[in-house]
Amino acid sequence: YGVEQQLELLTTEGNILRDIGHSREGLELLLKAARLAETNNAEKALGIAMIGLNVSYIRVSKLDEAMNAVKKAHLIFERLGMVGRLPIPLLNAAILHAAKDELTQARELLHRALNVAEEQQARSLTSVYFALGGICLKEGKAEEATGHLMKAVERARVSGRSDRQYMAELILSEALRAQFQHV
Repeated sequence: YGVEQQLELLTTEGNILRDIGHSREGLELLLKAARLAETNNAEKALGIAMIGLNVSYIRVSKLDEAMNAVKKAHLIFERLGMVGRLPIPLLNAAILHAAKDELTQARELLHRALNVAEEQQARSLTSVYFALGGICLKEGKAEEATGHLMKAVERARVSGRSDRQYMAELILSEALRAQFQHV
């Protein structure tokens, strides 16, 4: 196999292993793909491997490594002008910041992800609205959270993702309760 095929196979197999519960084995293959991509100056493949590494690091509770991987993916895709790939790295970075209560950074990243996702009509739009609603709730901005979560419900309904629609509706009800308790 050529380098590109090797990179695709390693990344795909790493992601599959992670998704079926073999997080450490998947992580090793994704690291191998990242090293091979760096050695061969295959930036796009490196960015894709970094997104896989981000999710894998989160699964094994290595949040600093997850943040570094997503930042690298973001820089690569931005440099390559592949804006369609940006919402997921931005969303993942925002969620990591929110987990550390770094809400300003999380909000900025989510707004960038929202702009790109809206422009691209990306599938990640539901997740971005969902995360923005969560950030607003953490900040005590129930009315703003309600707006974002209503959009998440709407996007989930349109996309046919009943699981996301259910979660967004559940959190929306909490946001509405918080909003009316402050009235």
